[in-house]
Amino acid sequence: MTCIAVALNTGVKGIAEELQLNAEIKQIHNDSNGSAGARTIADIATNKGIKLSRYRAVG
Repeated sequence: MTCIAVALNTGVKGIAEELQLNAEIKQIHNDSNGSAGARTIADIATNKGIKLSRYRAVG
């Protein structure tokens, strides 16, 4: 069972959402072959409908 599934099953909604966001940020960075920085990641995430500032993308 993944960390996200465990968090969802235990009712810890905020943790599950944070883990999902972190996974999405890592996926965007990997899709860019490691070249996307915080601003680019934030732009791509925003275009996908995910509210993300460049300051949170750094994390």
